[in-house]
Amino acid sequence: MIRGRRIVVTSVAAGVALACSALLAPVALAVPRTESMSDGLALLKARDHLAIQRRLDVLAALTRRVDAAIHLAASDRSTLLSQYSAADGGLRALDEKIQSDSTVAAVRADQTRIVTDYHVYVLVVPKTHIVIAADRISYIASEFASLVSKLQAAIDEAKADEKNTTAAQKAFDDMQAKVQDAMNVTAGIPGRVLPLEASGYPDNRSTLLGARSDLVTARTDLRAARADVVKVIQALS
Repeated sequence: MIRGRRIVVTSVAAGVALACSALLAPVALAVPRTESMSDGLALLKARDHLAIQRRLDVLAALTRRVDAAIHLAASDRSTLLSQYSAADGGLRALDEKIQSDSTVAAVRADQTRIVTDYHVYVLVVPKTHIVIAADRISYIASEFASLVSKLQAAIDEAKADEKNTTAAQKAFDDMQAKVQDAMNVTAGIPGRVLPLEASGYPDNRSTLLGARSDLVTARTDLRAARADVVKVIQALS
């Protein structure tokens, strides 16, 4: 009799446990999952909005930089500002698209475009700095042209006075060569860099690196040219 009661009690306990498990399991899984998915979607959208806003801020800063670059060629300035405007409009439209997406999958798909469609940090920013630097170096190199006639006249005058002008002439010739090299190196940089597009990155990164290397060479040439001017003056004094 006792054994029979134990079996009944055990059966009832097992049934209660099974019933409780069946009742509790859907509640524990369904409700938090729905809330989590909603919160996750909102969080993704907020993060993407912030990422886009940061890039818009960078574009605005670049616009101010270009407007203030006094030695930037007018055509290069116009091209850069046009590119900024296009990127700004595209990013804003993308932000609207993301905010209207109804699923996490859709947001994640659009999320990648923030980077791949624009590459603001790795392409637009360095492109801007390179073009501004190239035009500034070209301007400085052209300024040396105003010294050429004056220095040569001074050398000729010293030579007419039967002074030894060998050192002065050598430094002068080297100055002219260095300035010409700097102009040759930087002349084609804007034309190589400005057409670069986000769709071509990272393959076109080599063009950016090559332009940076050319800028280093041009700066070195101009420093040497400036040192040559000092040598000419010292040789004639």
